[in-house]
Amino acid sequence: MQALIEWWLELDSIFKVVWSAIPLGGLLIVWLMIRDVKNMFNQNQLAQRSLEATNEAILAEQAKSAKDAKYHALKSSQAQYDVGVMTGQIKERNWFLEMLSREKQERALEQTNIVKFKKK
Repeated sequence: MQALIEWWLELDSIFKVVWSAIPLGGLLIVWLMIRDVKNMFNQNQLAQRSLEATNEAILAEQAKSAKDAKYHALKSSQAQYDVGVMTGQIKERNWFLEMLSREKQERALEQTNIVKFKKK
């Protein structure tokens, strides 16, 4: 009878350890599910931006005017940049400030071309 009681107490202690581990297992499962959903969302965003980059590049090639071509080329380069940032190949930078500096350089180049043309 004493052996049966000791066996039951030992079984009870094992049961308590297992019972206390169940919530940790549940939390682990929930954490893994959240992580997987986040990864799937990121992969979906990556695929979508990659598709947008390709689509905008095609539209830039098919554009009727230079303005449309420039617009679609810019959209394509922005989407390619986003894909690079998402994959970790490119360090993130400020697109708006780059666009302003690029426009400023283009205006300066246009002004120098106008001045050169007037001199001739």
